[in-house]
Amino acid sequence: VASSLSEFTDAAIQLATCPESYRTAQDHGRLVLDRLYSKQQNWQIVEQRLAQVALDREFLRKQRAQDFTRAMLWHQSNRSTEYFSKWIELKEEIQRKEQGKV
Repeated sequence: VASSLSEFTDAAIQLATCPESYRTAQDHGRLVLDRLYSKQQNWQIVEQRLAQVALDREFLRKQRAQDFTRAMLWHQSNRSTEYFSKWIELKEEIQRKEQGKV
């Protein structure tokens, strides 16, 4: 962890240029992940949640209704698809017009 931008960039360069530093950081990262998200610690919670969802569909509906971020991302994804489709249509229309002029 760095306390300034220059320390951060120096550390990033060290990781990018020294394979041994990279491997050491990678090993430390795995240890941290194992401690924070170990299967033994979290599996029981996951199983309980899955059982709750499987038994109570209303619970899942309520959870989804409360998930504003998911809804916002879903909406934005659909909007971007819509605008991309319009862009393709306009591009093809322009190409057809240009081919007709040639």
